[in-house]
Amino acid sequence: MKNITVVEPLFVSAFKCIGSECRDHCCKGWDIHLDKPTVNRYLKSSLIEIKTLAVENITTTRKSFASWGNYEA
Repeated sequence: MKNITVVEPLFVSAFKCIGSECRDHCCKGWDIHLDKPTVNRYLKSSLIEIKTLAVENITTTRKSFASWGNYEA
């Protein structure tokens, strides 16, 4: 199994997105570009929660290998 080192601020582990109930709108309307392997991994995920979010929110654009799809927040 491959180990991945993640560096993040301490508050990140406590963050919970509340979606449409959020009063802030700093991430609303973001388009997050995803590369081809990431799009495929999310769309084929064995975790139903991940797969459902991917199917509902990822638009496959196939512009380039690095911009294979967009996740619309």
